[in-house]
Amino acid sequence: LETLCKHQDHSLSQDDCKDLVCERLQVLVAMQQYAKFADEANPAYSPQQLAAVEAMLEAFGSWLSIAYIEETSDAQGKRYFSCLIDASCDKLPLGNGAVKRKPKFRIELPGFPILGHGKSDNQNCAVIFTRGEILQMIDANQDAYFEASLFLPSALQEFCQGERGGRRPGILGFREHIFSSVGLL
Repeated sequence: LETLCKHQDHSLSQDDCKDLVCERLQVLVAMQQYAKFADEANPAYSPQQLAAVEAMLEAFGSWLSIAYIEETSDAQGKRYFSCLIDASCDKLPLGNGAVKRKPKFRIELPGFPILGHGKSDNQNCAVIFTRGEILQMIDANQDAYFEASLFLPSALQEFCQGERGGRRPGILGFREHIFSSVGLL
């Protein structure tokens, strides 16, 4: 994206491009199972997955945030929370040198959040932590193409005022290639 920024405005330095991209881009990963593999009492506990999350947070720094769903039980019954962590969150030590992050935000949900197939519900629990007026949702099993990033400036022009009597599109869709165990879908 820094390369695209430099291509759009030749007068900007590399540091200015980086600052501009950091201002306008937020990468939010909806990691539905984080609470389970970060809980030592849960059978799904996985220090390897926690280490992978830490590696991602170290590699991407302030660009990356992770949203997840947390379930608690108390006298009132089960309660569900949508939580957000990032590289600035405190590390809480676990066994075997593993760490989990203390949530930056923790928002109580009105009930069990997964009503359908899970993918859209998982994205809905993460979308409350986004900012800005343009969002791009990408699935984990959707392969990324460098060529697709080149038409991003053209796609963003669709949201500019003027061409449609002042109306902007609400949804803008593009073809996607989804890779799975059954092949290309």
